[in-house]
Amino acid sequence: MALVPCDDWPMLRSSSAISVVACALLCLSACVSCSASGHNASLPRTSTIAETAEPSYAAPGGLVPSCGEAAGTQAWAEDVSGAGAVLWRTALSAEAPERAATGTGVQPVLLSKIAAFADNGLLFGMRLQDGKVIWEAVMPEQSVVVSMWGESSSVTVLTSQNSGQETLESLDAATGDKRWEVTLSQGTQSYAEGTSGLTGENELATVTPTGELLAVSLTTGHILWTVPDAESSPAEFGSVVVAEDSGRIVGYNAATGKVAWATPATGLPDPPLLQALDGLVVVTDASSGSGTSTVATALSPTDGHVVWRFDPGVLPSAESAGPAGIGFVTSTPNQLYLVDAQTGNADWHAQTSSSAITGLLITSTDMYYTQNSSSSAYLIDRKTGAGSIRWQFGPLYGSTSPATLLNGDSALISSEAETGVTGYLSAVDLTTGKTDWQVTLPAPAAGAAPLATAAGILVEPSIAYVPCPTPSSNG
Repeated sequence: MALVPCDDWPMLRSSSAISVVACALLCLSACVSCSASGHNASLPRTSTIAETAEPSYAAPGGLVPSCGEAAGTQAWAEDVSGAGAVLWRTALSAEAPERAATGTGVQPVLLSKIAAFADNGLLFGMRLQDGKVIWEAVMPEQSVVVSMWGESSSVTVLTSQNSGQETLESLDAATGDKRWEVTLSQGTQSYAEGTSGLTGENELATVTPTGELLAVSLTTGHILWTVPDAESSPAEFGSVVVAEDSGRIVGYNAATGKVAWATPATGLPDPPLLQALDGLVVVTDASSGSGTSTVATALSPTDGHVVWRFDPGVLPSAESAGPAGIGFVTSTPNQLYLVDAQTGNADWHAQTSSSAITGLLITSTDMYYTQNSSSSAYLIDRKTGAGSIRWQFGPLYGSTSPATLLNGDSALISSEAETGVTGYLSAVDLTTGKTDWQVTLPAPAAGAAPLATAAGILVEPSIAYVPCPTPSSNG
């Protein structure tokens, strides 16, 4: 069974952007390491822990925060039916306060009858039937889970430490026991989180901080092949991995690492950002600012020839692809484009109030996305035929998740409540843009898209807040 990527981390556009993401990961790791100082952090790798229905608001060390402050010790795993009924809600708690569960923002993965939920340096195996935690695995000390892939018998996680070391680790789905572990890098910055992807050969292709392109089998953990001096993140197309190498765009055989084709990078931006979209290698400028290329170039993954070029006049960002085409976003001016994947011609473009567009989903008839501003966000639906807005849902507050389509008739999105203390999981009718149902979450979601499964909708509210008492009507 092929593995399915279950996180939605954005592609990085420049070395400075990489540094920002790296710093964010380092800060998150530092929070874990700071709380671990002075404690014995050598915990058993797996254990059975008691199921808890409601959280404790005590922070590490027994401190109880004031109302409205982050409790810092709690995250939840939650399963909601397609009709909006909470099937189960389990509070995740660590065996030791130094590894308290506080949320990571990584989407849960489905492992047959078990779901895996990641929280910082912890991984929980949850029974789908009733939400019981059947195992807990502790990742390497001072590490956080940044990506996760699952199949029926195992889950593979990518962890990053604040030292820059990145590790792939595979766990047994039934027990949480470690199957294998491989160290990807020991550099000073975190790169693999934004420069990795799965191939059709069940491999993870990634670029290390030293510029080495390598492929790791997610079945065995073996490094299958390496290529030195890679100069871009890879794009994956089943049996082909595409990357820049010494002024060329090169297609490598995913199974062997041998060169399948190479084409000069003449006329392409330097450095390039390579993305696999709608069966094409879409190349845009990985840098930003003055002097950046305004052209998006589509290459064939079969032999590297240029299929088309699209030039909106300013730096384009390729966000997503679907049956109706490829969605591009620009800023200054803020524009949204739908481009024909066969010709590279823009079917239409529309002005937007912000370039902060996330979670773009494209079907044959509609384009759904979240548009963010400084104070709120909206889930918006546009017609793919002409680009006109059909409806917008909101306002949404705080951190909003990418939307997930449910049964072709609803869009799922999680957001914070107006107070920021709790959160919402909302199902939005795709025809009207009205609320089908809404579930109040015990805390804001961490930003990962809800996962719709046959067993229900899996979501992870995290970083609990102590609720403030409701004022008495008597004054």
